[in-house]
Amino acid sequence: MLHELHYPILKELGLTETEAVIYEVLLEQGPKPAKDLVIPSGLSRGNVYNAVTALAKKGLATEKQGQKTIFEAAPPSQLAVLLDREQAKLKQISTSFKSVLPQLSQEFSFSTGKPVIQMFSGFEGAEKAIMDTLESGQEIMTYLDVGAMLPEISKMNAKYLKRRIDKQINKRIIVEDSPAARRFFADQNTPFTEVRFIQNFPGGFQTSMQIYANTVLYLTMNPDNQISVIIRDQHIFDMHKAHFDYLWNYAARLTNEDAGSKAT
Repeated sequence: MLHELHYPILKELGLTETEAVIYEVLLEQGPKPAKDLVIPSGLSRGNVYNAVTALAKKGLATEKQGQKTIFEAAPPSQLAVLLDREQAKLKQISTSFKSVLPQLSQEFSFSTGKPVIQMFSGFEGAEKAIMDTLESGQEIMTYLDVGAMLPEISKMNAKYLKRRIDKQINKRIIVEDSPAARRFFADQNTPFTEVRFIQNFPGGFQTSMQIYANTVLYLTMNPDNQISVIIRDQHIFDMHKAHFDYLWNYAARLTNEDAGSKAT
């Protein structure tokens, strides 16, 4: 009869059923030759040898040579290595999922004709939303209310800007032509960024709009109600891109007195 597993967490940490059983038996009975693990484990001799060999490779059992080869369980603290591996694996899966989600959502939208909408709240949600603009690697078009930039948004933007430059993603930004906006962009020289100013452009909307990869992101900068909304829809994207390109052609370029740009 197969040994009853007392600690199912061993399997959750990544051990197979037979590895978990043999590890438990070694813990309970101490160092043993592999053949002496057959009866207490309820496993065949072949499965026992495979399990102790696998445990030794994972650093969870030691092998002592002599007249008989003796196997001993490693201290349970070694199981933390398995936990670290599982966490690293989950982190890698999470990163891969986030990178492919925009493409999956886009295919869903194209095949069904339905927009994909995601909502986030708080500054942590805003960071997740704004980082989405970098996943496709395509150009980003932005409307920005410079006067509404919050300290939290500015800190988030520094991390975002570094990643965008590392990925060499171009961004075009339209802002109102005001002394405050000019000062905001003065004395900065950010690559892959172009800013243009529009006179009498309505300000005070406390929102940033990002247009990219068949997607539109609305990011509010109201500290009392910070929300972010991602809409993946071809028609909405096309409309906003057309409006942006139209305004871009009429917007004023940076002058020699202005130097570069840096913004969300």
